[in-house]
Amino acid sequence: MRFQNIAYAAALTASFVSAIIVPEVPFNGISVQEQADGTTVITSISNPDTAPIISRNLATAKPRSSRNVHASRFAWPDGDCWGYQLDHTGVDEAFNGLMDWVANGGHTLCSGDNGNYYHFINRRGTIVYYCIDVPRRCGNIDINDVRYALGQMDAHCQLYEASWFKWPGSVEIIGKARFGDEICI
Repeated sequence: MRFQNIAYAAALTASFVSAIIVPEVPFNGISVQEQADGTTVITSISNPDTAPIISRNLATAKPRSSRNVHASRFAWPDGDCWGYQLDHTGVDEAFNGLMDWVANGGHTLCSGDNGNYYHFINRRGTIVYYCIDVPRRCGNIDINDVRYALGQMDAHCQLYEASWFKWPGSVEIIGKARFGDEICI
């Protein structure tokens, strides 16, 4: 099991640039914190007994123009629809998982000196995520935030379409995507 975690951590660190590519990890929900020294700490939220995965960021940053990011199908000032459908049950279960995570009064979270903070729930190959996309910034999330963001995505995109929402003037994003997609860009 430890070797498998190391393999996942190596794949994760190879994928980090400024965008985050969601790694395959052996649990359903993770929290990722990038430290100032390039260390990435991944902790399980679905299984608190799982040891954290700690790795060094070995990737060199690529300029934004060279990244393989989703082309917008329909963008609005505070979000984007990516033009493909997600597993309906996966979206519902992942959103419920995120709402369960924030149910006890919400969370205040901060990004590190060199990167983003993100937290996601994986169900059926579909993720729902919360992220802070600017270094050294904090945000907070509660059930009302999750419901509002989902409502904004559903109002601007097709139901169950991969999409994201960012509050105006904020560093916080809530979105839904396929496992392995680049998020928090």
